[in-house]
Amino acid sequence: MRIFSTLPRRRKLGCLLLCLLSPLLGAASVHLLQAGAEPVLAPHAGPLPVMPDTLEALRAGEDLDGDGLDDGLEGALARHHAPCYRFNAADPAAGSGAQSRDEEFFPGSVAAFLTSLELGVWQVDGETLSGAPGVFALDQPRLLGYPSGLSGQPLGTAPVYTHVYPVGLDRAVCEYWIFYPYDRADARLLGVSVPWGDHRGDWEHTAFRVRLEPPEIEHGYYYGHARCLLVPGQDLELVDGSHPVVYVSQGKHASYPRACQLATTGLPGFLLAHDDVANGRGPSWQSWQGPLIDLGERDAPRAGAARWLAFAGRWGPDGFQLGGLDIGLSPTGPAAKRSWGNHGPGQPWREAVEARGRLFDGAALD
Repeated sequence: MRIFSTLPRRRKLGCLLLCLLSPLLGAASVHLLQAGAEPVLAPHAGPLPVMPDTLEALRAGEDLDGDGLDDGLEGALARHHAPCYRFNAADPAAGSGAQSRDEEFFPGSVAAFLTSLELGVWQVDGETLSGAPGVFALDQPRLLGYPSGLSGQPLGTAPVYTHVYPVGLDRAVCEYWIFYPYDRADARLLGVSVPWGDHRGDWEHTAFRVRLEPPEIEHGYYYGHARCLLVPGQDLELVDGSHPVVYVSQGKHASYPRACQLATTGLPGFLLAHDDVANGRGPSWQSWQGPLIDLGERDAPRAGAARWLAFAGRWGPDGFQLGGLDIGLSPTGPAAKRSWGNHGPGQPWREAVEARGRLFDGAALD
């Protein structure tokens, strides 16, 4: 056991350029202490339950979160449409660019994370590190007391957090939220590679509007960098006919419906440039085969989220705002975001690619 020490700084010249803009910590490989169980949605196989044809019948089953949709149907929908996540890996044909690398930072369990926070104990490359125990309180503005560079859990062992709610009588929206303990960025500031925008804590999500009978995805909503990309159902890549594919950008974890590279800053490239790279060459995670945690509703959270869903603060201590620009801010949680239960408007996916990016492997938008 030893006290946290200051992690080494990366890319000294870049740090000099950013010293007035962003606090930097190194990205040591850190693993969460495995602790704390979360209730998992029951597995579901075969066709979905038949959708009732009246509002009264729709509300006839158990509805603990009070949203008007039977909880059993919510769970079945969540697993039926749970995404396949594809992560980045180094591409020999892409050269030595900052984003042409293997993904290093994976999802984690909130229960395990909060247990480690409150114990002040973390596993770092097989070594146990300890610091002052943290305090998780719903009224605090930011979570403090944990190191930078947490790499998450082995892929497929952390849960996806789900929020399913009805839209009228015959449709629903399935949201899928993932907690990453660390978000790593690589950018070019005045032509120099810098870790612009790194921060502790990262919540990312996608959502899908589905017709219930017969079950079919009508629209996809892919989020990242405070933007939403709209994807018609017919343009989605599916696994086994019902599971949308989500391409996860290296380090930043933004979501895309196809393997692609997109510029993210909107600033002149000679000043500051950062491209999301989501090539899907790395590990693939079929989330419906692993743990799914039902969040319930903001005012009626399910057991797996009852401790933390109402937390409105930021899930880490990093970053600041400069005018209207967020510089490496640790994020708020699912229920504190505008997109919770409220999807669109956004930018059409095809329009975004044509304006500021490209698809890999010469793929066409059609």
